[in-house]
Amino acid sequence: MPWSLDQLGDAEAPKVVGGPDGTNFEAIAALEPDLILGVYADLSQGDYDKLSQIAPTIAQPEDQPAYGVAWDDQTRIIGHALGEESQALDLVEDVEGQSLEQTSLLDVDAIVWIINDRDTDVPRFDQEPLYASLEVHQGNHEVFVENLEPLGMATSYVSALSMPYLLENLVPQLATAVAGS
Repeated sequence: MPWSLDQLGDAEAPKVVGGPDGTNFEAIAALEPDLILGVYADLSQGDYDKLSQIAPTIAQPEDQPAYGVAWDDQTRIIGHALGEESQALDLVEDVEGQSLEQTSLLDVDAIVWIINDRDTDVPRFDQEPLYASLEVHQGNHEVFVENLEPLGMATSYVSALSMPYLLENLVPQLATAVAGS
């Protein structure tokens, strides 16, 4: 993801080993990982057991739903697992500070829609009489973000690395929407 590229430096990008068909345990085992992080995931007990046979595995906390661990909690959990608790806390504080700096721009009504396809989804909003009558629509106080674009992914896969990207790219669009431009 674009928000994590700078953090990689010269390191190789992580390999994606799962997908719509589920977890590819063989591909994970072939990577010979030291640690498996499934904090923002939907690991069944069976998946967790299989992954734990490959390497120590960190899953989402039991009291959290699948894909429901907040970005700051993810950062703290992963920082703890890596023995980098102090660095993780500093990162959370830095991102929270950036968020506070931007909140003044959001003190007006605007709406962000996460959509699948701009060409087919946006026209549907005009066809909905109730929505079309609202000031947020009439005044163009809306932002449309495609789910599979980097910005859409940053809103769905929130982490300490995606938050600054999200703030840098979404906040200006929100400011424009607030102005009604």
